[in-house]
Amino acid sequence: MVFLNDKISIRQLQILLILNIFGTGVLTLPRRAAIFANQDGYVSVLIAVLFAAVLSLIVTTVAGRYEKDSFFDYCGSLLSKPIAYLLSIGFVVKLIINLALELRFFGEIVRQTLLESTPFWVIASLILVIGGYAASKGYETRARLGEMFVLVVFVPIIVIFVIASFKANAENVMPILKTPINNLALGAFYSGMSFTGIELCLLAFPYLNTPQKARNGVFFAVIAIGALMVVIAFLTIATLGADDTKIQLFPMLQMMDQIEVPGSLLERQKAFIMSFWIVSAFFIVNAYLFFSSLLMKSTFKKGTHSGYIWISAAAVLIISLLVKTLSDAETYMKLMFVTFDLFYLVLLPVLLLVAGSIKKLITGRY
Repeated sequence: MVFLNDKISIRQLQILLILNIFGTGVLTLPRRAAIFANQDGYVSVLIAVLFAAVLSLIVTTVAGRYEKDSFFDYCGSLLSKPIAYLLSIGFVVKLIINLALELRFFGEIVRQTLLESTPFWVIASLILVIGGYAASKGYETRARLGEMFVLVVFVPIIVIFVIASFKANAENVMPILKTPINNLALGAFYSGMSFTGIELCLLAFPYLNTPQKARNGVFFAVIAIGALMVVIAFLTIATLGADDTKIQLFPMLQMMDQIEVPGSLLERQKAFIMSFWIVSAFFIVNAYLFFSSLLMKSTFKKGTHSGYIWISAAAVLIISLLVKTLSDAETYMKLMFVTFDLFYLVLLPVLLLVAGSIKKLITGRY
């Protein structure tokens, strides 16, 4: 079900996917990897990137088979309507809780770096209102905004990381590949938390101008953002050392504070970087609100797109306020990752892929 004449290009899909993945999870990515893999943390991130790229192929293969159907419709066709209802409602729950936890992280980071005296609920409410308004304007509007802001987000960050590379100490990532394989695997597993967002492709295909090209497009987008994540993990560990990276809640921001920009153009690099994360957070908010409302509308076959957006936003705000500390938020994020996230990112796409293949053998069509 497509409304508001929403059709976007593969390039726009790639931009939105990159912005959705590049969220607050990247800020904690080096610490998660270093906790298990020490100085080889960036290797764990590289492994996670390769697995994420393979998963992107599975997700887009499934969605590409039913490019004109909603998630609810093709799940109902393959697995029965009762199961489709459960899967759709579970997907909505996942999106709302994940967004609430992301918002809790983001709000607290903003308070610590930019707006120390501003209550969290004010920051959260403001970004939900702005993100919800953008989501209510449809997928094409989101895509056009993504095209406008993607360079604003990434060009300054890449420039700062180039500068950061001169401060990196290669000794901090030595010796190479001395970490036991099981530790590298655990680091890769938890680094995979940063790739939640790929599963949104299960919902996006009805909005694509050329869905047949989406498989390669999504794959290369995941590789591109993954390469940046590997660089982030490497430079953070090389600058701070594995031990310091482990104990910092947001080690990448700590690394930013140690960068001296030539000419003193920026005296607070951390605050400067956060201004670009605000843009990324905006896209995460409007993506999750857009797709949660889309799922509810296609599942219940009644109500309005905008109405479901504000219902979702209210639920997100309430849940984010119930999470009291960043430690609690991270604990809940890990719990969501090993349950809902892994199910919708890994298990469900594989299940749908197999179910579709069996149906093709029996009926001759997917």
